[in-house]
Amino acid sequence: MIRGNARGFTLLETVAALAIFAFAVTVLSTVYVAGIDARGATVANRGRQAATRFVRDTVVALPTRAEVEAGGTEPLPGGPAVRWQARVMPLEFTGLYAVEVAIEHGDGRPPPAEPERLELFRPAWARPAETQVWSRESAKRWKKPEERAK
Repeated sequence: MIRGNARGFTLLETVAALAIFAFAVTVLSTVYVAGIDARGATVANRGRQAATRFVRDTVVALPTRAEVEAGGTEPLPGGPAVRWQARVMPLEFTGLYAVEVAIEHGDGRPPPAEPERLELFRPAWARPAETQVWSRESAKRWKKPEERAK
């Protein structure tokens, strides 16, 4: 029974306020959890990017083609080891190579679908058969157009 000068909230007003409060807490907690998940994914991707840079620098620093084609396992400071394999393909210019590096990160996630692709100028990597092909192709480029048709 409500009296004329009674103060306070009715039961209906209290339930409505609690429902609004519960909805706001649910939305805010969802946003908070999503932010924490996004931060974790960013940290994990940062580690993968650092590992990829490390392997790329390692491949560029290796002096011989055989060492690059052999691949390797690189222990990372403060993280799991990274395995990598490379495929070296000569390009049309003497000493220029495309190197595709497949990297397996040790974090349990699947490797990237596309391998890292580097283009390196390494004349010392040339094999005799490749050098002969490059020489023939270069000679064709220097011939006059009417001689090329023959």
